[in-house]
Amino acid sequence: MATDTTASTSSAPATDRSPASRWRRAWAIALAAIAGCAGPPAVTGHDAGPSAQLGTVDNIVAFEGQHAFVTLVHAPVDLTGARLTLPPELDIRELRCVGSMCAIVAEVLDTTPSTGTPVPPPIDAMVRQIVLETDADRVTATVSVVPLDRIESSGGVGSVQGTYFASSVDAPMANFVGVSGGQPIRWLVFGDVLLHGTVDVSGAGSVAGCGGLDGAPIGAAATGEGAGGDGAGGGSAIAGIGPGATAGGAAWAIGCASDFFARECGGGGGGGDAATAGGGGGGAFALVSLGRVAFEGSVDAHGSDGAGGGGGGRAIVSGIALDTAPVVDVGGGSGTDDANGGAGEVAAGLETSLGLDLDHPSFILDTPDYALDGQAPAGAVLRAETVDGVDLGSATAGSDGAFHLAMTLPAGFSRVRVYVTEADGMERRAFVGNHVELERRGIILGPVGGLIDLVVLPEAP
Repeated sequence: MATDTTASTSSAPATDRSPASRWRRAWAIALAAIAGCAGPPAVTGHDAGPSAQLGTVDNIVAFEGQHAFVTLVHAPVDLTGARLTLPPELDIRELRCVGSMCAIVAEVLDTTPSTGTPVPPPIDAMVRQIVLETDADRVTATVSVVPLDRIESSGGVGSVQGTYFASSVDAPMANFVGVSGGQPIRWLVFGDVLLHGTVDVSGAGSVAGCGGLDGAPIGAAATGEGAGGDGAGGGSAIAGIGPGATAGGAAWAIGCASDFFARECGGGGGGGDAATAGGGGGGAFALVSLGRVAFEGSVDAHGSDGAGGGGGGRAIVSGIALDTAPVVDVGGGSGTDDANGGAGEVAAGLETSLGLDLDHPSFILDTPDYALDGQAPAGAVLRAETVDGVDLGSATAGSDGAFHLAMTLPAGFSRVRVYVTEADGMERRAFVGNHVELERRGIILGPVGGLIDLVVLPEAP
């Protein structure tokens, strides 16, 4: 589906809350929400007939635009040499059957026509049928395919805010401007990103960029209570009201760049010179893709000038691979008598744990031995675990940022999380992977990190 973000692309705003459950509850909510929308959908595809056996799958949710949907089908019969029939939304990339199991890797095609409405909510899943046939048996299993819009722009200026799920981004000539004082811009993309242009979430006067904090009124002290550690707003040094450049709170040690759903980013500047309000803080922009990212252009999230300068905002740009990354400006605004806003936190390119460059050698494995290779910040410590919390090992990126993380996986279907600890000592979830872990935050389902789906399927003896 395609929707032109140069028109209206607002979706329901996210309400920021701390995770309220472990991953099992999170996925139960996600699957219930997906399967429960719009009543029970009709199953389409192959007419299995009366002799069909019912199979089960380990991963039942696929998203349009997803390059590598990995699933493992279990059956009550021998599937060796089985023939595969997929619904039109799935394009087979790899199939391997051993005994009563078949591992499937497919690309989820963007086939559903545009509705012209923002998504989600709601997410209306389409239940589709996978058919595996041998000379003697037929096995059917169902998967849910979630239709998503495509973010598009062919020029002009688009006014945007809020959280969006998209199948891909195709914006070769784009200028996106965040709504002043509005919701942060957060795009979770399941396919590739082509974006040439600018995204501007900077403060304007005393009004913050989307996701930041407004500057203080004339005569008021600094208002940076929600700023990230380096994004404090400057206080005015005039009339003794603001304590100068050190003002503007840093109540949140973890800035927006480490949390897809963080709200307050650049702190507002103080307005204590009795003539000028404080500068608005820079806002937040997050672009997280499960495909390749080619972003040529810039992200502007700087604080604006005022009696106390607004603090710089935050930017996340992350993908399974970053072909090109934007130039990011998260500088603080200028203030009276050097009451300048602090610089914000940059999370773009390979400068952050969220922007790993990762190589997937395969998704279906003959042996339990597996390794992740890629690029991370120099000296960063990478750690992998299953969603059950089983530790799979760790590695440290070298001085050139290269890492090799070897692990041993259990047989069958596994979901792997990757964590990265950088020089600040904070361990963060990475958004790299071929799937994403969802959790309900407020009224929408949102991402909390990437997942790598793998199947260990040894050859039959």
